[in-house]
Amino acid sequence: MSTMFCPSTWNGEPKDFEYTDIYPWVKLLPKNQKIFCSFWQNWNNPHDLPPGHDFYIISYHIENINLAWMTQQRSKVNGKFIVLFPGNSYDYHLENTEFISYCDWHRDIEKMLEWHGYRETPKFKKFKYSAICNRITQSKVWVTTKLLETASSNSLILHNSRRLENKNVHNWELSGNNTLDRLTEIYCRKYRDLLISDGFDTKLDNIQRINSNPWQTQYIDTALHFTNGSFHYSYMTENDHAYIYPGPDIDEKTLKCLVAGVPFIACGQFEIYKTLSQLGLEFNYGFDLSWDNDQGNLSRFEKICNLIDVLNQYTQEEIIAMTEKSTLHNKEFVCKKGFYAVCEKIKKTSVEKIFNCLKH
Repeated sequence: MSTMFCPSTWNGEPKDFEYTDIYPWVKLLPKNQKIFCSFWQNWNNPHDLPPGHDFYIISYHIENINLAWMTQQRSKVNGKFIVLFPGNSYDYHLENTEFISYCDWHRDIEKMLEWHGYRETPKFKKFKYSAICNRITQSKVWVTTKLLETASSNSLILHNSRRLENKNVHNWELSGNNTLDRLTEIYCRKYRDLLISDGFDTKLDNIQRINSNPWQTQYIDTALHFTNGSFHYSYMTENDHAYIYPGPDIDEKTLKCLVAGVPFIACGQFEIYKTLSQLGLEFNYGFDLSWDNDQGNLSRFEKICNLIDVLNQYTQEEIIAMTEKSTLHNKEFVCKKGFYAVCEKIKKTSVEKIFNCLKH
């Protein structure tokens, strides 16, 4: 029984590939070239690619690209990398590497509906805001603290103080942004040990068959959800070199909002709304979302926190009214195959790019 959106990491040659229902094009790869496949990569199980192949086809699905691992592997093997992932490579360049946008978000939604069924979205909401801070990271600290400090009492803010690792919060080093650093200091003083739980077991329940359920209270019974994404880095500098980290990283946290019919504030990498809009979704929420186009990690999250002050001036009913048209469009579009058709059309082009790369 499948418990995740995709299989575990698979490594091998095309002739041994078993999951042709997911990647049917693999069986058509040319047999006169030495190709090694490393599909559905994750950050927790790094391994070295074997030398001696002409091409390495690497795919990411439920996690963003691990650039550090890929750069390391690039120095160890000579063959060309073809990297498949759902997003844009922007201006990031790696020698002898082709990045190809390959999106399976529609298949993820299909699994969610298969696992959890379809429901109509209730018109009346119990909560104004909702947010989940389960695995604590720097950006989640900022947004969660801002909500805990300023949101109305009829908000559902979940916080798991047991999942805190200092490396995920930059060892509490301040950022230099006054607004965000003030929130970090408040968090350390007031909320670091706070536990507000809905009973989610991080050991037993942290699989997508369970955590992809869009019919939870924090989605269907709230006027506005803050996604608190796991990866928020866009503009990066490394060894005096500036680049935009590939993305945006869109996972079940965002997909649940689309299926549940709840508007959301995208607390992750930049261009999440833009990317989804290009696939046919709408985000005419009636308040400013221009910060989605801001590459800067600190400036973007400062604007999100400032937006909370603006949203606090609206009633729960006003937020529902402002966002309802777009939200209902998105729910129908992703649940009734419109989104599926768009993604499949794009994926067909992606597969053509894979085979074009193999010719050069």
